[in-house]
Amino acid sequence: MVFVVGGDTVDMGPSVCIVLETNNGARRYLFNCGEGTQRFCVEHSLRLAKMDVFLFTRLHWEQLGGLPGSILTLADARITNMTLVGPTNTTAFLESTRYFISRNDMLFKVHEYGEHNDASQEGKFEDKANNAVIYPIVLKGLLRNFKNPQDSNATSVSSIVDSKDNVYTVKLAHQIKKRKISDVENMPSKVSHSSKTMASKRNVPVENRSDDCCCYAFHGPPIAGKFDATKANELGIKGADRGKLAKGESVKAPNGTIIHPSDVISPAQPGPIILIIHCPTFQHLEGLIENKTFLKYQKKGTYASLLKIVYHFTPNPILYTDKYSHWTHLFEDSVEHVIINKEVTSKPILFKSWAENHLKLSSIDSEIFPFPYFSDTPSQVDFTKLPNKTRIGEILSSFTLCPNTGWDMSSCFKPTDIKAITANLPKEVAEAFAQFKTEREKFKLEIHKHYDDTNFVFLGTVAAIPSKYRNVTANLITVPEYGNILLDCGEGTLGQIYRLYGNDFETILKNVKLVFISHIHADHHLGLVRVLSYRTELGCPPVTVIGPTVLSYWLKEYLEIQNLNYVFYNCNDFLRCSQLEDSSPHTFQSLLGLRQLQTIAVIHCPDAFGVVIEHQNGWKFVYSGDTRPCPDLIEAGQNADLVVHEATFEGNLENEAIEKFHATTEEAIQVHQKMNSKFLIMNHFSSRYPKVPQFNTDKAKEIGLAFDLMRVNFKSMAHLPLLLPVLRAIYSEDNEPNAEDEENVSITPRNNYGSGGGKKQRTSSVRK
Repeated sequence: MVFVVGGDTVDMGPSVCIVLETNNGARRYLFNCGEGTQRFCVEHSLRLAKMDVFLFTRLHWEQLGGLPGSILTLADARITNMTLVGPTNTTAFLESTRYFISRNDMLFKVHEYGEHNDASQEGKFEDKANNAVIYPIVLKGLLRNFKNPQDSNATSVSSIVDSKDNVYTVKLAHQIKKRKISDVENMPSKVSHSSKTMASKRNVPVENRSDDCCCYAFHGPPIAGKFDATKANELGIKGADRGKLAKGESVKAPNGTIIHPSDVISPAQPGPIILIIHCPTFQHLEGLIENKTFLKYQKKGTYASLLKIVYHFTPNPILYTDKYSHWTHLFEDSVEHVIINKEVTSKPILFKSWAENHLKLSSIDSEIFPFPYFSDTPSQVDFTKLPNKTRIGEILSSFTLCPNTGWDMSSCFKPTDIKAITANLPKEVAEAFAQFKTEREKFKLEIHKHYDDTNFVFLGTVAAIPSKYRNVTANLITVPEYGNILLDCGEGTLGQIYRLYGNDFETILKNVKLVFISHIHADHHLGLVRVLSYRTELGCPPVTVIGPTVLSYWLKEYLEIQNLNYVFYNCNDFLRCSQLEDSSPHTFQSLLGLRQLQTIAVIHCPDAFGVVIEHQNGWKFVYSGDTRPCPDLIEAGQNADLVVHEATFEGNLENEAIEKFHATTEEAIQVHQKMNSKFLIMNHFSSRYPKVPQFNTDKAKEIGLAFDLMRVNFKSMAHLPLLLPVLRAIYSEDNEPNAEDEENVSITPRNNYGSGGGKKQRTSSVRK
């Protein structure tokens, strides 16, 4: 069976998964792992831990942006081996993640395919577990020139790489000393942020190569022959001996004759073939047309009759060219063709658990909880230039390979019925809604004259890993007539912006003038490259990125693989606000109308920062990043109009918060009080609280909780305390278990090549 995982919806790139049964269980092959893959798997009960091989068609973030976060999650689930297959420099990409991924117990086997070891030179990846064979077919892209910018003097962050031919064995390791719990009590108010020990040298240098793409020809394992029961009876073979013959063992008949498996089992038949085609540019199109490897799969070719389906990750401008159209018609007429690209695929809401609750909130206050953008209808496709058996690749559509081929659309997304979601609410929820509407008209927070229409948007509000109800950390400030600021940028940030702003998505992105990354933990920065690359594709001028030193090292290494347009500043440069003395109208401070931007060394990991921003319009804003209650942040943030502070744990888990260098809800409130700030919004909640964390509500009129895609300004934030009863009523209605605790469900076929598409079967293992 093969099914669509990602449909190129901005919040997920195009990807498909092949599932084959073996004697030892199912084998799963995931082609591409873009941002959002991990959260999608949690939402739809697909076990990422069960993926056996990760294959990549291109080394762009759209194809592999979900891999680093997935590695961390799989490592925490005690997965010790991962197999990766991709174009040249796949190992270099993996090695670049050593700055924030350090899992000594995890071993990676990376198979790279380039000009001299693709399928045209008989290069292949063999899965010995089930005898499947995958032939990478490399399409050459434009050459890129770059200089290696790294610092070769320091080696505290390292990786261990061994290679043989085109196969690399990699371990991501480091020697950074872990803090002790007792260190918190003795931690100085100013945390040392040395950068000299963070850079390191690659063991596998990036080759000065073109932007290669890998297409794949997946040859399924041979289909076992049929057991001839009639002949077995004639030979007197019964019981256990039949089982031995089925396993390939010879047995002795009652008359003493040796019976071999071939005597009662018909010959095995070649397995079905699947093609994965990625042709993103006209340069790659020339390589596709000229590559003679495909002749084997086209009419009169060796494997023409075995080819069942072709997936096309090809954008419309290339898809509709005469050259590409002609090429698609070279395959047998019986072959299925599936188109997956952002121009044609529908854009349904991928995360239903979150959306249903958000839509209910939108129905009572669409200013704070805007309706998310979605489209359940695929775009119109000009099928006249494409083969007859061509369709759009709908997410979770599945295709059975044998014995009979066929489509199963039963798992595909159903249209979102907003009226059905918001109608017939339980009595408790309806009463909370009515009470909120009444109190909202009466309750007014003191509004100062200098408050403007600046919006504070919460794009992701969960800590560590994405969940069904929340995405990882990201915040957006939109300042009318000036521009936008991103504060942290966890995986999936681009998709969250898209879902919030819809048709205005690109305008919002173009107006981002500053990105602040608080520290190098994966849940705070793995969405940055996608934001930068999308802006680069739009032709935007360089955006300013302020972050810890190690972030610059990682970005420089990734620049060797994909072009990004940005200017980097070190967080250390803003500890005393020195950068704001430059009054040039071209600086990001002037463009954004900032009076002051000060970073604060906070109490978390090395090189972790909070930030204090003062605007010419008169408001003062504090963002804590991840931290224990920090005296320096409290001092710098005095009298702030709004403080957004992490509250990873509830108040009864202070010891755990101390151990992990985070804050509790009660500690965040204490920081707010000591800072004398006018309003506090808590965020960055542990995924053990997918709903509404508990806290002391004595100061409730000055406190709000952040939820994904929540948007407030200085006026509407007054409504947040009134929403607490509504939020608790809505989320108490949903009694589903947390994604971390629920029994895992996997899409598993009943036979070697599918059961008719995606029947969900429960497994006995539990994700920890």
